[in-house]
Amino acid sequence: MSNAIFRVPNPTNEQVKPYLPGSDESKSLILTYRRMYAKQVDIPLYIGNKEIRTNAQGTGTHSQRNFTKESGTIRMIDSKKAVGLHCIFQSL
Repeated sequence: MSNAIFRVPNPTNEQVKPYLPGSDESKSLILTYRRMYAKQVDIPLYIGNKEIRTNAQGTGTHSQRNFTKESGTIRMIDSKKAVGLHCIFQSL
């Protein structure tokens, strides 16, 4: 057990933004959402903690609200290659 005296500062929360219709906060939020919605993302493979990008692309990912809109692509790899790479990365 420690005999020290600890002085922990009082916790403070960040300011709560109102996000009222037409406010700067809500306009900024909508603009950010539209930018993200329009962007295509490339999702790499991760084996262990290594990021791997292959030429083989899988089926695209889709938006939850609009299944016809493709929001990104995923990378694929053969299972034998994946096991081999995993073994190589573990030996490093």
